[in-house]
Amino acid sequence: MKLTNIGMVIARRELTLSRGRKAVVEIGKPRKFRGSPDYFCPFKIRGLGKVIISMAGGVDAIQALEFAFLRIGIDLYISREAKSGQLS
Repeated sequence: MKLTNIGMVIARRELTLSRGRKAVVEIGKPRKFRGSPDYFCPFKIRGLGKVIISMAGGVDAIQALEFAFLRIGIDLYISREAKSGQLS
């Protein structure tokens, strides 16, 4: 499933990069996969080079949200900015 936007934003955080730049993480409202009882939670990360729009799935909305937090953490941790100590 390819996402182009995350829909309704339910949470947002600004992270500080070097030289006063910001990275922004936005989490969308969890919703059901079409034709399935399972859920997905979309998220977007801006300010780390390319914009990342992705999602995490789960058996219910809470698990999808929990997995989205994990995926966001991974994406931030492996970013070039985090590896070079520019992200805080």
